[in-house]
Amino acid sequence: MDSVYRVDGLRNKKQIKTGKSYAVYDVALSGQVDLFARDFEILGMEIKLFIINNGEYTGSLWYKRDDMSLVSRYRQIHGMVYADVGFGIMPFGDLIFNITEEYDPPLKSFDFPIDAGDTWDEAVNLRSYNYPDFEDA
Repeated sequence: MDSVYRVDGLRNKKQIKTGKSYAVYDVALSGQVDLFARDFEILGMEIKLFIINNGEYTGSLWYKRDDMSLVSRYRQIHGMVYADVGFGIMPFGDLIFNITEEYDPPLKSFDFPIDAGDTWDEAVNLRSYNYPDFEDA
């Protein structure tokens, strides 16, 4: 996966489910992605399904400005799904997948200040919402 990150601005954002507001860095992300392949059998025919080959993703990360903890992450993955049905690779359909994650409390990647040998524990509630949209080719 190739990624590009860009700080789009300083904003006040509200989580969807908790309703809590935070002063955040709004970081945009975009890039190219290849997702996994899966083998399965239908009516005695082996099929290899390639979920998104040369797909694109966009999204945003919200980091709290005071401690850089992750408040929310949103990604949209878009691409063509292909299947190898034994006599060639065929387009199966176009897939758009939206994923939103919210952390309550916000997820600390680090507990600053950091020194060699430091450890820390953290308990958070992760709420993840997935909204796939699949269209026939």
